[in-house]
Amino acid sequence: MNNMVISSAERNVFLPEVVEKAVILLHGFGSCGSDMFGLVPELAESLPNTAFFCPNAGEKLPSELHQRGSSYNDEESYQWFPLLDELQIVSMGRVEDFQELAYTLQQKAQPAYRALKDYTAKIKASYNLSDTDIAFAGFSQGADIAIGAAFSQKSAVAAVVGFSPMTSYFYMGDIVSEPQFLLIYGDKDDVIPPSVYKMTLDVLRQNKIPYEKFVMKDCGHFINDDAIKVATAFLKKNLFR
Repeated sequence: MNNMVISSAERNVFLPEVVEKAVILLHGFGSCGSDMFGLVPELAESLPNTAFFCPNAGEKLPSELHQRGSSYNDEESYQWFPLLDELQIVSMGRVEDFQELAYTLQQKAQPAYRALKDYTAKIKASYNLSDTDIAFAGFSQGADIAIGAAFSQKSAVAAVVGFSPMTSYFYMGDIVSEPQFLLIYGDKDDVIPPSVYKMTLDVLRQNKIPYEKFVMKDCGHFINDDAIKVATAFLKKNLFR
């Protein structure tokens, strides 16, 4: 994991004739880029001249855990960093337990942060884009990586959307930049429970981090149509300022 690499030749890529903006979408634990690519048609309708990249994480899910993943169309399952033991603790919703895990998770995620930054640098170089032309979005574990990479890089990207992350940047350690930030959760999420969501909001307030939020009504650990609409509007507003 110390040398995680995201390939620049992923197949889950949408390229318009003219590329002026780019959105990088990161899948959750045990999933793959194809899963997030399913969001692209609706997003692309409202974001002109925007390329979309949905890479796989740099580490395949161990074979003994594959059946627990949510791979798309029987594709391989991936993880941004090993998580299963911590996820079981988080899903119990005891904030006092999760607080002790924040530093461990932060350290585990570092290679994925670096990999996403390197992947973004290749996209910027290929299409002559700047950080203000880029947005990150991710679901669950992918949201953790999108948020962590966005807040820890020197120059802020235009926007970052976190769909159901465990917590925002694992207690917002080492904040370097503050991109426009949208946090989205389902009120019936049984994987990342409401107590963790509340803690995330508390951490954002304590660190005086500006954010927008949206709660998906009667929604579990997935992305519903209302969330896609809200995320699309947020990305459009911030990518095309």
